[in-house]
Amino acid sequence: MAAHFDLRTKIVNPFGLVMEGRDDVRETMAAQLQGPMQGSTHDLTVTEVRFVTDDVAVLDGEVAVSTGDGRSGTSHTTWVLRLEHGRWLIHDMRGYYRTDNLPERGAEAPT
Repeated sequence: MAAHFDLRTKIVNPFGLVMEGRDDVRETMAAQLQGPMQGSTHDLTVTEVRFVTDDVAVLDGEVAVSTGDGRSGTSHTTWVLRLEHGRWLIHDMRGYYRTDNLPERGAEAPT
């Protein structure tokens, strides 16, 4: 999986975990997939790709995650991709939880 990432990649997942560089991505993702995310599935639906230049693109998508223990959730993701030696590599990746269910301003927070 780490081969899809640029050597200088930076990832911030929806929980705020930061990974910098391909080696950190490889080690952190391996630990996550052997630990709390073991047995999980991650399904990406690409919603838009915009080309900034001929060798840089921004991808937006929705990620559905199901964990091995039956929990599930969705998040939004934005990637910056860079074309290097004929291959698109992930340079930056950010995951965000959607705020669709937040109460309106001035409303009481749910308890």
